[in-house]
Amino acid sequence: MKLERDRLTGLYNKEKAMELIRECLNNTEEEGVAIVIDIDNFQRINNLFGVESGDLILQDTANILREFFQEEDIISRTSGDQFIVFLRNCADDINLNIRLHELCASLEQEVSGREHLCKISASIGVALTREQGRKIDDLYYAASMAMDEVKKNGKGSVNFYHDHKIS
Repeated sequence: MKLERDRLTGLYNKEKAMELIRECLNNTEEEGVAIVIDIDNFQRINNLFGVESGDLILQDTANILREFFQEEDIISRTSGDQFIVFLRNCADDINLNIRLHELCASLEQEVSGREHLCKISASIGVALTREQGRKIDDLYYAASMAMDEVKKNGKGSVNFYHDHKIS
């Protein structure tokens, strides 16, 4: 039996999340949203304070995501410091944008110790099914591209991918 959950965070692993998202996209016509979240400066935390501190950051992030999103949403840790969330039946871009900026604020923190200080934030990319279609690979790619643009422009914010243009 394959594991479906990430051992550290208890969230779905990438493989299981992609399976669940694919099923959702194939079985409903509801609008959906793919959100890629990357923890900024995570490698620096591991280097300065150790892997144990990094693990605590990942666990805290998972807890914040569980509290922030609804039970029917699919939440996954996809790799080291990256998460994907899939929202079902979400068509309100304006409220979503406001809520995701609130999420950014709740993920901000400073870690200090050993004469070092490091700020943690989150870069968030968003892709909508009504613009990118109903294939998870396309949604994941678009949300990742939007997130990469946030990283290039200062980190700690939200960006929507619209018709091959970053907004």
